[in-house]
Amino acid sequence: MDPMPAIFWLLIGLCALLLEIFAIMPGVGLLFVGLGAFGVAIVLSLGGMETLSVLWQVLIFFGVSLAAAALLWRPMRRWQKMGKTYHNIVGQRGVVVGTDLLPGVQGSVQWSGTVMNAELAPAASSVPAGKAVVIVAVHGNILVVEPVTS
Repeated sequence: MDPMPAIFWLLIGLCALLLEIFAIMPGVGLLFVGLGAFGVAIVLSLGGMETLSVLWQVLIFFGVSLAAAALLWRPMRRWQKMGKTYHNIVGQRGVVVGTDLLPGVQGSVQWSGTVMNAELAPAASSVPAGKAVVIVAVHGNILVVEPVTS
């Protein structure tokens, strides 16, 4: 049995996982590509598969990749979101950019050099562009802000 195809797929899987782990290309699904490549390497290593054509290897690769994605996508998304808190943002100041920030209308606030979506806290009145605001909460990727009082 020629070990080269199994080694090839093992290297592809390793490269994909390293790219994902070291955040060179995070969130692209390279974990699933790596698992698919490892799946082909395992099938080839089981023996008796030396006549497995390249077409079958590619089909196994896609099958294992898709199965891994179907089984692991949601649990991994939940795991990624777990523990993400924004307590370090709450209480910090930002500046309204673009247009005035009006009640009930999403606008933009520059915080820490980044322009982010923002909305006013329920009791807050409008804030003109260029004025400072304080972040009171974070809902997803939206900052909830109030005008700076002092």
